[in-house]
Amino acid sequence: MMSHKSIKKVLPNGVNMRRALLLLSMVFLYACNKTEDYNPYLKDDKKGVARPIYSYKNVSIYEKDMPLDLRIAEYRAEVMKYNELVNSIHSYYVRKDLMKDRGMSDFYGREGIVAEITDILKEDFDEKSTKKYYEKNKDKFNNLDPKNDPDWLNKVKYFQLVDHITVNYMRKLKELSDRGELIVNLLPPDVRKTGIDFSKYPQVGSKDGKYQLFGVTNYFCPDCRKANAELTDLFKIYGKELNYVHIGHTFNVNDVGMDSIIAGNCVHKVDSSLYWKFQDEMFTNPAYSDIRIFDNVKLRKSLEKSIAKIGLDKKKFFECMLDKDIRYSASDSLKFFQKLNVSRAPVFFLNGRELNYLDLKSLKSAFELMRKKLESQEK
Repeated sequence: MMSHKSIKKVLPNGVNMRRALLLLSMVFLYACNKTEDYNPYLKDDKKGVARPIYSYKNVSIYEKDMPLDLRIAEYRAEVMKYNELVNSIHSYYVRKDLMKDRGMSDFYGREGIVAEITDILKEDFDEKSTKKYYEKNKDKFNNLDPKNDPDWLNKVKYFQLVDHITVNYMRKLKELSDRGELIVNLLPPDVRKTGIDFSKYPQVGSKDGKYQLFGVTNYFCPDCRKANAELTDLFKIYGKELNYVHIGHTFNVNDVGMDSIIAGNCVHKVDSSLYWKFQDEMFTNPAYSDIRIFDNVKLRKSLEKSIAKIGLDKKKFFECMLDKDIRYSASDSLKFFQKLNVSRAPVFFLNGRELNYLDLKSLKSAFELMRKKLESQEK
């Protein structure tokens, strides 16, 4: 940095020292505060200012003010975008690794091009292996006549390739994941942004816990019963940090699933302190796993025994089961999750983000994977 004396040496005769320093300060401030070049197309762009999503009858509608149906539509669109990107990342690196395994440094002479998976795997089998595949899977080809159809081998090869792709794709994806070579840190959209009030559903654990787990399940599906058993392990690990919200869901308003949801709502209404005893009874009592989907009579008989077992007022319970408002409330909940495109059970959300239970088939594993993603985002 120049000293006062050194500045004075370079000043022309007659120039006041104080005036020179003032001039230098103004030049410095101008350099620091220089505005960007004028762009007429950006003149209204105000960063950080919320903009309306749309307007209706001259009224600006912001994201927070959108109707529930539109917030759900926005969530669905974000889920589609998330899934497409994650699947594309998986596909790209699976194909890249499969090419490497086969010594394919390029694709038809195009360096750096990652081939489609069919082009990578179609040379993995020959005519002999295709015929062997046909003999092993004849039940798939009842309408195929090898003697009279000259193209029968190519038709069999198509199905062989589909099976081959499925097996190899999933195997390679698991390898990359297990080796820690492919980690997608993107988070799925937050279901809580739709505005649903999860506090209205039965919950257990710490309401202020670090981990808020929402479960959309059904008392009668095998995967739901399996996942429910895993909750014990999660509470052992995370204790007071974990809160679990249970949401009953079904896909037919006339089946036993619907009646069981209404039953749970009635237990919660008559005596909420007994709800989790009822929940445990529904998931662990083998009598419920044997009930057929539309056998509502058998369900009622089982419910009578379970209500007596947990000590709930039987009269109040069955009066509640006939309450139209209770049924309407259950129906509204079903419609909400149907609009979210929940087409299977169980579905779990950790702090609003959907877990990958479908692929992992383990609530504990899916929980841990999402927990690590969430915590990596916080760093």
